[in-house]
Amino acid sequence: MSETLHTIQDLLTGLARDIRTLAEAMESRAKEYRTAMEDLAAHILALEGIVITLLRDKPEAVESAKAWIGGQIKEHASGPIEAAKAEGIADKLLEHALKK
Repeated sequence: MSETLHTIQDLLTGLARDIRTLAEAMESRAKEYRTAMEDLAAHILALEGIVITLLRDKPEAVESAKAWIGGQIKEHASGPIEAAKAEGIADKLLEHALKK
């Protein structure tokens, strides 16, 4: 009987170790994803700043930009929700570009 209990204890100890290892790996991945998202957000913010500045200097390009964005949305959006999000973001960006 004690041999059976010892085997069960060994199995549970191994399971606990595996769960800890899995948790550490998941935590590491989550940190990597957060860092990647922060990097992406920083790039997007920088690009938005550049686009806004350029469009303020050349407001006549806003209509061309809207047309290009509309074409990209039609070509690449996977559905109406994604298209609406993209159009909303583009409209906000262009709105900021027209403010001085």
